[in-house]
Amino acid sequence: MKEALDHLVEKLDGLAPTAALVLGSGLGGLVDQVKDARRISYAELPGFPRSGVSGHAGEVVAGHFAGTPVLMLSGRAHYYEHGNAAAMRPALE
Repeated sequence: MKEALDHLVEKLDGLAPTAALVLGSGLGGLVDQVKDARRISYAELPGFPRSGVSGHAGEVVAGHFAGTPVLMLSGRAHYYEHGNAAAMRPALE
């Protein structure tokens, strides 16, 4: 995950999020309200858990939401996809 984190920090270009949200079904539209959004596909982040669920974007969206610098995970890995209840744990740590 260190390589994924390094890539993410580079893509954030100095943005220092103070809040993070994991968006699932029904909340994906929140990313459209992020100002100055930077979008990074999970596929670009080595070792990052990916979701195969239709409708989950599978991307990190960072920027400003309601004036707060945020990082949003749009979509997540699920137990039924990987057989691993802790699939998202490395991404959240």
